[in-house]
Amino acid sequence: MVLAAAGNTVTAVERHPVVAALLTRAYDRAKTDAWFQRWVAPRLAIAQADSAEHIASLDVDVVYLDQMCGAGETRGAVKKDVAA
Repeated sequence: MVLAAAGNTVTAVERHPVVAALLTRAYDRAKTDAWFQRWVAPRLAIAQADSAEHIASLDVDVVYLDQMCGAGETRGAVKKDVAA
């Protein structure tokens, strides 16, 4: 959201369908806010897909990966169905 508000075009890609649905719902609810409508919504898209496949179909300058947890941490591990 910060990157989009700064003027960058952002595509958020989520592989897990339930998490993608929650993100889409939050995005739709946020569009009722005037600031969000003006500064973020025109530059932010949400896609439910495998990121490696989806990014290959886009013309991108930067890819930012948000990991579940840092190196050596055991808390916050991804469940087996998501980790595949």
